[in-house]
Amino acid sequence: MKHIVVDIETNGSNPYNRSMISLGAVEVADGVITGELFYDEMRPIWSGYEPEAYAVNGFTHEQAMTFEKPSLVMPKFLEWLKQLQTDKRLHFVSDNAGFDWMFVCCYLWHFCG
Repeated sequence: MKHIVVDIETNGSNPYNRSMISLGAVEVADGVITGELFYDEMRPIWSGYEPEAYAVNGFTHEQAMTFEKPSLVMPKFLEWLKQLQTDKRLHFVSDNAGFDWMFVCCYLWHFCG
């Protein structure tokens, strides 16, 4: 079974009015990393942020404002995912999957349709 292990960093607690600022993922099959790592950083899409979030992720808001546009990052992530697909389903795994997935899902819908 293939898993996509994902980790994100954000500048706040929800994708409704806070932003994902980094996205990392790797394919794992039977406990072994089987593919290339995906990693990119993206600038906030919302003006608001929670200072505590930057304290956790180690970035500053000023740094995040220099990152790539999410409209360029998310299609790259989608293409990376498509390259992994086989006849088996891919399974999303994360530490706090609900939190990470709500941002990833929101961004994929918004930037990739």
